[in-house]
Amino acid sequence: MNGFDENRDLLCCSLRRSLTLCFHKAQFISYRNRTPFGNLLRTTRTLLERSCEASGIRFSHRLRRASHRFSSNPVTRSITNQRGVTLIEVVIGVAIIALSFVGILIASRQYVVVGLGNTEKLQAAYFAEEGIEIVRALRDRSWNTFAALGTSTTYYLAPVAGVWEATTTPTTTLVGFTRTVALGSVYRNSTSHDIVSATSSNNYLDPLGRFVRVTVSWGGGLQTSAVSYEGGTTDSNLASFPSNNAGDGDPAQSFTTGSESVSAGSVALLLKRVGSPSNVYLEIRSGSTVGVVLGTSGTVASSSIPTSALTWTSFTFSSPVPLAANTTYYLRLRSTPDSTIVFSGSAGTLNWGYLQTAQSPYAGGTAYRYVGRQGNQSDQGQSLTQYDFSFRVITAGGGNTTEVQTYLMRLFNN
Repeated sequence: MNGFDENRDLLCCSLRRSLTLCFHKAQFISYRNRTPFGNLLRTTRTLLERSCEASGIRFSHRLRRASHRFSSNPVTRSITNQRGVTLIEVVIGVAIIALSFVGILIASRQYVVVGLGNTEKLQAAYFAEEGIEIVRALRDRSWNTFAALGTSTTYYLAPVAGVWEATTTPTTTLVGFTRTVALGSVYRNSTSHDIVSATSSNNYLDPLGRFVRVTVSWGGGLQTSAVSYEGGTTDSNLASFPSNNAGDGDPAQSFTTGSESVSAGSVALLLKRVGSPSNVYLEIRSGSTVGVVLGTSGTVASSSIPTSALTWTSFTFSSPVPLAANTTYYLRLRSTPDSTIVFSGSAGTLNWGYLQTAQSPYAGGTAYRYVGRQGNQSDQGQSLTQYDFSFRVITAGGGNTTEVQTYLMRLFNN
């Protein structure tokens, strides 16, 4: 071995040791600082291998293994790919946070809805209890007046000159709520004298008692006129109704629904009272004026209808009446006692506002009179093709209701 070879071997040995120490030092720094040296070391290793081979220096297996272990280390690979992994983690983290906020918002909204719903329920319960107290005050003021209220009529409570009164005209005393009062008869068992239902056997009617139900509804949304004709403003006795014991029958008005089905909660008619006519109620019929009865309103006391001018009078149905689209229906005004029966006791006159033109002023229907006269229940009456009565079919809103029921007995003889 000559001197050159010896010096080359010494140089190679020193170089191998130096490179090995450098690789281990770089590995240590990379682990400690978590910096991506993998690509740099792989490139450095390749360059050193080529340089050593070109210089005749053998790149040791030990050094090769050390550099390979470092460049292929999982931690080093994860550090090298840290940027991409971090981006994915950020996206996932943002999505989780967003979903968390959505859940919080939904829960908060539900909490507010439930809270508001509970508040409305508490208000409705209070209004219902107040209604019972008002009805009790009506009884105490005058039993005779209270007992004269109809058992098939829907009443509203309204202050008149500082005193609560029962009226058949809907009121807006309670903002956002509607309060109605229904009265009924009281029946007792003939043996125990306990209150029983009207259909129970061995019972009798207690004339000194009344069943009272106060209903408060809210959240029904806007009620609108589904179908209407309001041009009939002629104030005259066209129908001869309730016919003063003559049995001249009932007036009626047909109408046609639009392209969508609706539910009728009430109907308003333009009426004026003349004298003291019989109490009245309204029917919605299908097919004809004597067709199937789809709905019957509560009774309206004639005393609640003004005598000064034609006024919109509301007839409310206890349950909404479903009406199909593009279909003709019939509003038939009836009286108690029955105006179709001779000598039934029907009395007085009600003017129903109307309009006469060369052709029917309302294209969707026709006015009728003398329906069912003289007790003939199949008599569809006289069709007045040039006339139409004014009417409004009011849609029924959905919503919530609460009820309070009780029985009231006569306490004072007044």
